[in-house]
Amino acid sequence: MTVGDSKTARDGWQSGLIALMNTAEPTCVWTYNLDVSYGGATLTTMAAGIDALLSAYKEPPPTYILSNLGVNGLLGSEEEKVRYQYIIDALHTKFPAALIFIAKPWKVNYDDRADGFATMVDELVDENPLYTAVGHDERIWAKGADNGATMLDEGGVHYSTAGNVECGIQWATLIEAVF
Repeated sequence: MTVGDSKTARDGWQSGLIALMNTAEPTCVWTYNLDVSYGGATLTTMAAGIDALLSAYKEPPPTYILSNLGVNGLLGSEEEKVRYQYIIDALHTKFPAALIFIAKPWKVNYDDRADGFATMVDELVDENPLYTAVGHDERIWAKGADNGATMLDEGGVHYSTAGNVECGIQWATLIEAVF
């Protein structure tokens, strides 16, 4: 299951992740069955709508939830932390056995704000250690040595083709570490 903004709502990296997981763990059948993501999502809009989005979910519960929210704000403020905690609580209430990975987003020219947001993610995981884990860190892999030119599109926010491949690899690596 995924929760996020337009970087998560697009089917760019998800199919690659499923292929990687089915290859790495052939005794399991990996599927991607719910995307609670939409373009322009912020922590404010997702917190306001998460209960309704989850109420429609009728499938078997997910084992892992991959959350990548925040690039459409990227403040790391106390208000954002409260909103992200609400989202985590809603996910955990609906899917108590799922492990929620929380990514650290980044976009071009927002390094300081991304660093503040990453600190907030660390705090959220520290405060919810039984069912959350730190997800991938775009400040490292998406920024890279070329300030995102390879992994992001010309707008500096969304993944390029190479970025979609790498995003799937990043998520797969995290899941394999706990599987």
